[in-house]
This record gives sequence, C-alpha cells and structure tokens, in this order.
Amino acid sequence: MTPHKLLDQFHLKSQIVGGERVLPEKEVAVLFGVTPAQLRKAVQRERKRFPDDFLLEQEGQYFFTTTGVLMVSSILRNKLAAQISV
Repeated sequence: MTPHKLLDQFHLKSQIVGGERVLPEKEVAVLFGVTPAQLRKAVQRERKRFPDDFLLEQEGQYFFTTTGVLMVSSILRNKLAAQISV
C-alpha cells in the first residue's frame, strides 16, 4: 500500500469526533494488518510521537487524525508499515 492509498482509505472510512476527522483504532489496525491490541501497544510505547493533533482518546478508544495514521507507519514493525513509511 502506498501513502496515497492509505490516505484514500482514511477519507473513505473516517468520521468526525470532537470536531476532527479521525479513524478509529480498529480501522487503523485493519489498514496496517495488525490487531487493535498490537496497535495500542505500539502507540503506548511511542506515545510521545502522538501529540493531541495526531491522536484523540475518547472513552478509552484511540482515534487517529490523518497525520496520526501516517505516524503509525513509523512505529509499527511490519512489512506493510515499512512500505507506507518509505
């Protein structure tokens, strides 16, 4: 998947939460071929890379902005994430 295709998927599946266009963590996990638990663990490990304009947390669930989804590609350790972050 290319960054452009990833962003296309973001725009197709995103929703408005807290006035921001975001993608729920479950959808982000599917895009990157990981489980939501794996995604959460990676984000928690690298939380400093996700300021408030990259990631919203509401009712215990993560919601990623466009920039946040792109940042996910730099913290996950799998082939798909590597392809996107290049």
